[in-house]
Amino acid sequence: MGRSRPFCFYCLAFTVLLAVANSASAQRTKGQPGAPASEPGNFRVGEEVEVWYLGKYYPGKITKIDDFSGWLDLEFTVDGETRTSKHAPRGDWVRKIAGGGGAGKAAAAAKEYPVRTWTDSTGKFKIEASYAGQDDTGVKLKKPDGKTIQLALDKLSPQDQQYLAGVVAPAADANPFEAAAEVAAPAANTDREAEWNNARWVAVQPKEGWSLAPDAAAPLNATGENRNIVIEGTGRTPGRKGGNDNFFESAKRILFDPAKGEAIVVLVNEPPNGTRRVRLSRCDLKSGRSSGETIYNAGAAVPVDLSPSGTFIASLPERGGGNQRKMLEISKQDGKTARLMRRWNMGAFSDWSKQFEQAYFVGEDRLLTLTSWGGVAALWDIDKAECLWAIKFTAHTTPALSPNRKQIALVASGGLGILDTTTGDTLAYIDTDSSPHGRLAFSPDGKRLGLVSARQVQTWDLTTGKPMHDVWFPKQMSAGDLDFLGGSFVLVDNRFLVDLSKRIVLWSYDLPGGRANNATALAGGKYWFVTGGHNNPYTLSSVTLPDAAARSKGDSLTADGVLALKPGARISLSVNLPGTNDADVRKATKNLTDQLKANGMVVDQAAPLRLEATINDGGAQTVKYSRFHFSRDGEEATVNKQVSVLSLKENGAEIWAASGSYGAPSMVRQKQGQSIQDAVNEQKANPVQFFFHVNLPKYIARHPEEGAYGKSQLK
Repeated sequence: MGRSRPFCFYCLAFTVLLAVANSASAQRTKGQPGAPASEPGNFRVGEEVEVWYLGKYYPGKITKIDDFSGWLDLEFTVDGETRTSKHAPRGDWVRKIAGGGGAGKAAAAAKEYPVRTWTDSTGKFKIEASYAGQDDTGVKLKKPDGKTIQLALDKLSPQDQQYLAGVVAPAADANPFEAAAEVAAPAANTDREAEWNNARWVAVQPKEGWSLAPDAAAPLNATGENRNIVIEGTGRTPGRKGGNDNFFESAKRILFDPAKGEAIVVLVNEPPNGTRRVRLSRCDLKSGRSSGETIYNAGAAVPVDLSPSGTFIASLPERGGGNQRKMLEISKQDGKTARLMRRWNMGAFSDWSKQFEQAYFVGEDRLLTLTSWGGVAALWDIDKAECLWAIKFTAHTTPALSPNRKQIALVASGGLGILDTTTGDTLAYIDTDSSPHGRLAFSPDGKRLGLVSARQVQTWDLTTGKPMHDVWFPKQMSAGDLDFLGGSFVLVDNRFLVDLSKRIVLWSYDLPGGRANNATALAGGKYWFVTGGHNNPYTLSSVTLPDAAARSKGDSLTADGVLALKPGARISLSVNLPGTNDADVRKATKNLTDQLKANGMVVDQAAPLRLEATINDGGAQTVKYSRFHFSRDGEEATVNKQVSVLSLKENGAEIWAASGSYGAPSMVRQKQGQSIQDAVNEQKANPVQFFFHVNLPKYIARHPEEGAYGKSQLK
């Protein structure tokens, strides 16, 4: 595919290496490196190491260590040829050489140790094996058959732990100065000004044909069971007078660390006249238990994303935070706390294009930011706070990142563009009949793209670029969220289950009570939500959707049985537009008739299915206008508000409606000597225009009066 500039080799190397590292655990049976052997910070520039390359270790050395991410620049020799690469400072991709200076625990494994009997902490189980190494993930034991196992240190008996303490203890005559780890120089000042000047501005480019590879999500390393995990440190503190410290705490977000199989609940405690406290409560999705917490005291923002390794945290201020809305923070998890690494000033406070609303890691040292209000997506070098590329998209729409974050979908150039997040190059373009508006979402397998608006949800097949489904809602939605579930189901606004194949809102879910129910997420094929708060402990729960009740109801319905409007249907048309001239009435009637026929309908004035177009009186509306937005002075104007309504009825019962309100304009241009009232009357929009531009659905389903075919509460 064509590119607007030469492709950055560093970006390619970074992406490939990250993908390999993420898949290491799945490939170990084929000779890949195993568990982590070294922790970040244990390496130093110039140190001789061994580098894993194509199934074998080769000698090399460290030429540079990145101050921010800790990634290593390596130089190594393969069959006499010098090569270079980058690796994270963890895992067996890079290992220290025994006796090569500061080898630590990893070097101890190079020595052969005798076979002995090992006992577990309960004293019930024993095994014959020799010591084969140790790191922070556990102890390696080599069995007589040559196979090596690994288990946590606390799983061994006290006698075995004492034996290990003697094995890994430094020799009495070791030089402590030579073995001492080199202390990295503290990073320069953390604050940066966001640098936009060198940004490469890109645009969506129409593409011939279709060749988009789905970008599926990395698997979540967790059990398939549903979970109810009680989060430690929440709820009323026994014996405390006057309530407890967490009464004003609320759950803001759920983050996931796929490699570790952890969910992280972001909790913010903001007591009146008290100290603000943010903590990240970790939940082990395998064991189903709370596994500790990180206190986020790195800055004033709220964590919104984790880097692929789970090491770094991106945080943004909450809306309404005054000037703090201008700051973006990058911190590093350091034990049980988070250490601030970088903080950016986003830009002019009044410029919405620079007020980030979302931030996503694209690798360890790149961040993609979005502002739907300003209509800008941008990729950043985290260390320099430098914008690498940026694009303007349709404002007040929300782009989406593919599950593995190599693609971004957005609304621009009158259609849907899908770009490479690393380069900003256009990968695919979907031309649409009308300018899309709403929130985009990828399916977890990366094969479908969805767009939800207040009145409908649309989907496209990303293997072909073709439209799949177009479902119109019986009632207006907030269109705040869209999640693809299994099969033909999507969840809208964290509540409404939509069956795409039948084009209906099948079910409505209620979350249990409590202030925490705005923290929800979809991961690992499960819908996750947080409940609790006030004096009750928080609980992170997961369920599989649709549940049995919704599936049973869906199985009892057929598309033919629920669809009232579909190609081939006979429909009558009524146009009643009082106060409108005959020419505009004819124009509105022609537009509606042409659309019905184009959708495959048969216009029959005797049909019980009826489409009615009306303009209704919305009452008087008085508005004050002034030259300055915050001025209390001004001149008032009064107009009669009018509402244009398009309603589909079957035997007199309404099954669908769309409307537009036309009252006083928000801004007017006043001519010299003209009153505000005359200016408003002159510039007020004509309500008949609604019928010139409205798009008619091709399919409309019958729904119960409640709006869905069933309802239940998640537990």
